[in-house]
Amino acid sequence: GPDEVGVWSRPDAVSAAAMHKGSKPEAITETLVIPFAGIAGPDSKFLKKLTQQQDPSSFFGSSIVASIVELKWQAFAGRLFLYRFFKCLLELVMLQTAAFLPSASSFGAVAGIMAALGALLCYDLFDLAGQARHGAVDLRDGFTWLSFLLMGSLAASILTFFVDVGGHQGALAVALYSKWFYLCYYLQPTHVGPVVSMIIQVLWDVKDFLSILALGVVAYTSAM
Repeated sequence: GPDEVGVWSRPDAVSAAAMHKGSKPEAITETLVIPFAGIAGPDSKFLKKLTQQQDPSSFFGSSIVASIVELKWQAFAGRLFLYRFFKCLLELVMLQTAAFLPSASSFGAVAGIMAALGALLCYDLFDLAGQARHGAVDLRDGFTWLSFLLMGSLAASILTFFVDVGGHQGALAVALYSKWFYLCYYLQPTHVGPVVSMIIQVLWDVKDFLSILALGVVAYTSAM
Protein backbone atom coordinates (compact mmCIF):
# COMPACT_ATOMS: atom_id res chain seq x y z
CA GLY A 1 0.00 0.00 0.00
CA PRO A 2 1.04 3.68 -0.03
CA ASP A 3 2.34 3.45 3.54
CA GLU A 4 4.90 0.85 2.45
CA VAL A 5 6.78 3.49 0.45
CA GLY A 6 6.19 6.26 2.97
CA VAL A 7 4.03 8.38 0.70
CA TRP A 8 1.48 9.39 3.30
CA SER A 9 3.81 9.52 6.29
CA ARG A 10 4.00 12.90 8.00
CA PRO A 11 6.26 13.75 10.97
CA ASP A 12 3.37 15.36 12.84
CA ALA A 13 0.86 12.59 12.12
CA VAL A 14 -0.56 10.82 15.18
CA SER A 15 -2.57 7.61 15.02
CA ALA A 16 -6.13 7.63 16.35
CA ALA A 17 -5.29 4.96 18.91
CA ALA A 18 -2.40 6.97 20.29
CA MET A 19 -4.56 10.08 20.51
CA HIS A 20 -7.26 8.20 22.43
CA LYS A 21 -4.71 6.79 24.84
CA GLY A 22 -3.29 10.23 25.44
CA SER A 23 0.27 9.05 24.84
CA LYS A 24 0.91 11.97 22.47
CA PRO A 25 -0.57 15.44 22.16
CA GLU A 26 -3.16 16.02 19.51
CA ALA A 27 -1.91 17.13 16.11
CA ILE A 28 -3.43 17.87 12.73
CA THR A 29 -3.32 14.79 10.53
CA GLU A 30 -3.55 15.10 6.75
CA THR A 31 -5.07 12.26 4.76
CA LEU A 32 -4.38 12.09 1.04
CA VAL A 33 -6.16 9.66 -1.27
CA ILE A 34 -5.49 8.98 -4.96
CA PRO A 35 -8.81 7.58 -6.29
CA PHE A 36 -7.66 6.74 -9.82
CA ALA A 37 -6.02 3.39 -10.50
CA GLY A 38 -2.69 3.63 -12.29
CA ILE A 39 -2.40 7.41 -11.94
CA ALA A 40 1.16 7.05 -10.66
CA GLY A 41 2.12 4.02 -12.76
CA PRO A 42 4.88 3.85 -15.40
CA ASP A 43 2.41 4.48 -18.25
CA SER A 44 0.49 7.30 -16.57
CA LYS A 45 0.24 10.57 -18.52
CA PHE A 46 -1.33 12.50 -15.65
CA LEU A 47 1.65 14.74 -14.83
CA LYS A 48 2.55 15.21 -18.50
CA LYS A 49 -0.94 16.48 -19.30
CA LEU A 50 -0.79 18.86 -16.35
CA THR A 51 2.50 20.35 -17.53
CA GLN A 52 1.10 20.81 -21.03
CA GLN A 53 -2.03 22.58 -19.84
CA GLN A 54 -0.54 25.07 -17.42
CA ASP A 55 2.61 26.39 -15.79
CA PRO A 56 4.18 23.51 -13.74
CA SER A 57 5.08 25.92 -10.92
CA SER A 58 1.36 26.51 -10.30
CA PHE A 59 0.59 22.96 -9.20
CA PHE A 60 3.86 21.29 -8.11
CA GLY A 61 3.47 23.02 -4.74
CA SER A 62 0.32 20.98 -4.13
CA SER A 63 0.72 18.24 -1.52
CA ILE A 64 -1.35 15.86 -3.67
CA VAL A 65 0.87 16.29 -6.73
CA ALA A 66 3.98 16.06 -4.53
CA SER A 67 2.68 12.76 -3.11
CA ILE A 68 2.09 11.36 -6.62
CA VAL A 69 5.63 12.34 -7.65
CA GLU A 70 7.04 10.76 -4.49
CA LEU A 71 5.09 7.57 -5.11
CA LYS A 72 6.32 7.32 -8.71
CA TRP A 73 9.92 7.99 -7.62
CA GLN A 74 9.99 5.41 -4.83
CA ALA A 75 7.97 2.80 -6.71
CA PHE A 76 9.97 2.66 -9.96
CA ALA A 77 11.25 6.01 -11.28
CA GLY A 78 14.19 6.24 -8.87
CA ARG A 79 15.56 2.85 -9.91
CA LEU A 80 14.97 3.65 -13.59
CA PHE A 81 16.82 6.95 -13.20
CA LEU A 82 19.86 5.26 -11.60
CA TYR A 83 19.86 2.53 -14.26
CA ARG A 84 19.93 5.10 -17.06
CA PHE A 85 22.60 7.11 -15.24
CA PHE A 86 25.00 4.16 -14.94
CA LYS A 87 24.21 3.16 -18.53
CA CYS A 88 25.16 6.70 -19.60
CA LEU A 89 28.46 6.43 -17.71
CA LEU A 90 29.21 3.06 -19.35
CA GLU A 91 28.53 4.47 -22.82
CA LEU A 92 30.70 7.50 -22.04
CA VAL A 93 33.63 5.28 -21.02
CA MET A 94 33.21 3.22 -24.20
CA LEU A 95 33.07 6.32 -26.40
CA GLN A 96 36.11 7.81 -24.70
CA THR A 97 38.06 4.56 -25.12
CA ALA A 98 37.11 4.28 -28.81
CA ALA A 99 38.18 7.89 -29.38
CA PHE A 100 41.65 7.41 -27.86
CA LEU A 101 42.48 3.98 -29.26
CA PRO A 102 44.25 4.12 -32.64
CA SER A 103 41.99 2.46 -35.22
CA ALA A 104 44.88 1.02 -37.23
CA SER A 105 46.73 -0.87 -34.49
CA SER A 106 43.68 -1.61 -32.30
CA PHE A 107 41.08 -2.36 -34.95
CA GLY A 108 39.71 -5.42 -33.16
CA ALA A 109 39.22 -3.61 -29.85
CA VAL A 110 37.64 -0.56 -31.50
CA ALA A 111 35.38 -2.79 -33.61
CA GLY A 112 34.19 -4.59 -30.47
CA ILE A 113 33.44 -1.30 -28.74
CA MET A 114 31.59 0.08 -31.74
CA ALA A 115 29.55 -3.13 -32.03
CA ALA A 116 28.61 -2.90 -28.34
CA LEU A 117 27.68 0.76 -28.80
CA GLY A 118 25.55 -0.27 -31.77
CA ALA A 119 23.66 -2.78 -29.63
CA LEU A 120 23.07 -0.13 -26.95
CA LEU A 121 21.95 2.32 -29.63
CA CYS A 122 19.38 -0.17 -30.90
CA TYR A 123 18.09 -0.53 -27.33
CA ASP A 124 17.85 3.28 -27.00
CA LEU A 125 15.95 3.56 -30.29
CA PHE A 126 13.53 0.83 -29.18
CA ASP A 127 13.07 2.62 -25.84
CA LEU A 128 12.52 5.95 -27.63
CA ALA A 129 9.89 4.36 -29.86
CA GLY A 130 8.09 3.07 -26.76
CA GLN A 131 8.17 6.52 -25.16
CA ALA A 132 6.84 8.09 -28.35
CA ARG A 133 4.03 5.54 -28.47
CA HIS A 134 2.98 6.55 -24.96
CA GLY A 135 3.34 10.27 -25.68
CA ALA A 136 6.30 10.62 -23.29
CA VAL A 137 8.69 12.39 -25.70
CA ASP A 138 8.74 16.09 -24.85
CA LEU A 139 10.02 18.08 -27.84
CA ARG A 140 10.10 21.22 -25.70
CA ASP A 141 12.92 19.76 -23.63
CA GLY A 142 16.44 20.62 -24.81
CA PHE A 143 17.75 17.26 -23.59
CA THR A 144 15.37 15.52 -26.01
CA TRP A 145 17.04 17.24 -28.95
CA LEU A 146 20.47 16.59 -27.44
CA SER A 147 19.62 12.88 -27.29
CA PHE A 148 18.58 13.02 -30.97
CA LEU A 149 21.94 14.59 -31.84
CA LEU A 150 23.74 11.98 -29.74
CA MET A 151 21.99 9.00 -31.33
CA GLY A 152 22.36 10.41 -34.85
CA SER A 153 26.09 11.11 -34.50
CA LEU A 154 26.68 7.74 -32.85
CA ALA A 155 24.84 5.94 -35.66
CA ALA A 156 26.89 7.86 -38.23
CA SER A 157 30.12 6.98 -36.41
CA ILE A 158 29.25 3.26 -36.27
CA LEU A 159 28.21 3.11 -39.94
CA THR A 160 31.26 5.01 -41.22
CA PHE A 161 33.57 2.84 -39.12
CA PHE A 162 32.34 -0.49 -40.50
CA VAL A 163 31.67 0.74 -44.05
CA ASP A 164 35.00 2.63 -44.06
CA VAL A 165 33.85 5.67 -46.02
CA GLY A 166 35.61 8.25 -43.83
CA GLY A 167 34.24 10.66 -41.26
CA HIS A 168 34.24 8.15 -38.42
CA GLN A 169 36.39 10.26 -36.08
CA GLY A 170 34.36 13.41 -36.72
CA ALA A 171 31.03 11.73 -35.95
CA LEU A 172 32.57 10.03 -32.92
CA ALA A 173 33.80 13.40 -31.64
CA VAL A 174 30.28 14.87 -31.92
CA ALA A 175 28.81 11.85 -30.10
CA LEU A 176 31.42 12.07 -27.34
CA TYR A 177 30.92 15.82 -26.95
CA SER A 178 27.13 15.36 -26.76
CA LYS A 179 27.46 12.53 -24.22
CA TRP A 180 29.51 14.66 -21.85
CA PHE A 181 26.91 17.41 -21.97
CA TYR A 182 24.09 14.90 -21.53
CA LEU A 183 25.43 14.17 -18.04
CA CYS A 184 23.86 17.51 -17.04
CA TYR A 185 20.48 15.78 -17.37
CA TYR A 186 21.32 13.60 -14.37
CA LEU A 187 22.35 16.61 -12.29
CA GLN A 188 18.82 18.03 -12.33
CA PRO A 189 17.56 16.23 -9.16
CA THR A 190 20.56 17.56 -7.20
CA HIS A 191 21.25 21.04 -5.81
CA VAL A 192 22.87 21.88 -9.17
CA GLY A 193 19.50 21.43 -10.91
CA PRO A 194 18.49 25.12 -10.88
CA VAL A 195 21.83 26.07 -12.45
CA VAL A 196 21.35 23.49 -15.21
CA SER A 197 17.84 24.82 -15.89
CA MET A 198 19.13 28.39 -15.98
CA ILE A 199 21.86 27.53 -18.51
CA ILE A 200 19.36 25.70 -20.74
CA GLN A 201 17.02 28.70 -20.66
CA VAL A 202 19.85 31.08 -21.54
CA LEU A 203 20.90 28.89 -24.47
CA TRP A 204 17.30 28.74 -25.66
CA ASP A 205 17.02 32.53 -25.52
CA VAL A 206 20.08 32.95 -27.77
CA LYS A 207 19.26 30.03 -30.09
CA ASP A 208 19.14 32.32 -33.16
CA PHE A 209 22.66 33.58 -32.50
CA LEU A 210 23.89 30.03 -31.84
CA SER A 211 22.38 28.87 -35.14
CA ILE A 212 24.33 31.50 -37.08
CA LEU A 213 27.47 30.68 -35.09
CA ALA A 214 27.06 26.96 -35.83
CA LEU A 215 26.71 27.78 -39.53
CA GLY A 216 29.97 29.71 -39.40
CA VAL A 217 31.75 26.86 -37.61
CA VAL A 218 30.50 24.33 -40.19
CA ALA A 219 31.60 26.59 -43.04
CA TYR A 220 35.05 27.08 -41.48
CA THR A 221 35.65 23.40 -40.83
CA SER A 222 34.42 22.46 -44.32
CA ALA A 223 36.96 24.82 -45.87
CA MET A 224 39.90 23.45 -43.88
